Amino acid sequence: MRFLFCVLFCLVAQSGWALDRALVGKWSAGAGDEVSTMEIKADGSAVIDGTPFTLQAEGGKMKLAYQPGVVIDATYAVSGPTLMITMLGETEKWQRIGAAPAAAAAPANPAPAPVPTPAKAATPVVPAGPASAPADGNWLRRPDEGYDILLPGDFRVLGEKGGGILLGSNVTPGLILVFPSAAGTAADLERAQKQGIQEETISMSPRGAVREAQAEGCTGKVIEVAGTLEQTQVQGLLGAYLRTEEMGTGGMAILAATTPASWPKLQPMAEQVLRGVRFYKPQISDRLLKARQALAGHSLVTSFNSSTVSQNSSGYYTGTATNSFRAWHCCSSGRCRYEGARSTSFQGGGIIGASESGPGSQDGTWELQAQGNDYRLTFHFDGGGSASWTISLDANENVYVDGTRVKVTTDSICNQL
Repeated sequence: MRFLFCVLFCLVAQSGWALDRALVGKWSAGAGDEVSTMEIKADGSAVIDGTPFTLQAEGGKMKLAYQPGVVIDATYAVSGPTLMITMLGETEKWQRIGAAPAAAAAPANPAPAPVPTPAKAATPVVPAGPASAPADGNWLRRPDEGYDILLPGDFRVLGEKGGGILLGSNVTPGLILVFPSAAGTAADLERAQKQGIQEETISMSPRGAVREAQAEGCTGKVIEVAGTLEQTQVQGLLGAYLRTEEMGTGGMAILAATTPASWPKLQPMAEQVLRGVRFYKPQISDRLLKARQALAGHSLVTSFNSSTVSQNSSGYYTGTATNSFRAWHCCSSGRCRYEGARSTSFQGGGIIGASESGPGSQDGTWELQAQGNDYRLTFHFDGGGSASWTISLDANENVYVDGTRVKVTTDSICNQL
């Protein structure tokens, strides 16, 4: 289970920022059937595809809030009729509709900071679940990953990153975080019951007795938790689920949290979402099939080189040089090779040295699975063990491995495997 650390939200109201008047007006993003529209008004209110937000922006930094108390940070840049907004690790390009207002002014008392996720990225179109899935209700369906969640009230997807999903409501304070895990085990389930969640920006420990989670296609536990989230006191419910053997492997964790004062409003919604989980065997969508076909026969490569050299007062040259290289070779036959190496050389006081690190190359087989809006690339090595990485694409279809941009190439490696 990995915390959605890339979502920079906080559970306190923000104040003191102005609204950059260059943002005021109407904007559009996307093309074809996936066009999103946004209107920003001078009083700090904004609407994206019919969903209201409040907005603060100044000096390239932006805050959007879809409800009082929940804020997401972003950055922006305006160049003529083009607006670039970066949040949740992704950049969205917006084009102005019509002329800019002649005299858009910042409000005297800006509204609490908000954070929108560009509608196109935050609410992706996904295929319907299995034919047996209930058609009614506010369902979040992920057939590629083999699960559905019945969302309570008006809760909806606000953003996704690294497989984690952020859910929120316009009227109910707080947030719900979903953490699917293809590699989840019974030990992970037991650990969640005993330790709760302990991550860089979140520390929530169990409180009270463990309850059975009434969910389909899995075994699960639910427990109350309390602690801090982004240094703010919160309380909530944590649900941990493990698929039954006939439904595959892995599981999921769901955390619903808000401030203690707002917990009575979120609690019934949290109970509903924890009961509304159903697992089934993952399916292969056209999106996943096309991604597998596009990756087969290609290599993902990244390299980094840096060096510093200077002369000290004694006339000696000092400095370091670092070179790193990583490659993921995914052959059409299903075979793969991972290469990783890092070398560092140094010079100082008349002494020259070097060091190297990295596992070298490892061969095996590869598979690509859906992971929310992203993909999970897994190598199963011939010598035993496996490793997984998150594959993502930006708006310009640049490819990233665990957040690092890579070059997509073809080479002769696969002729050897």
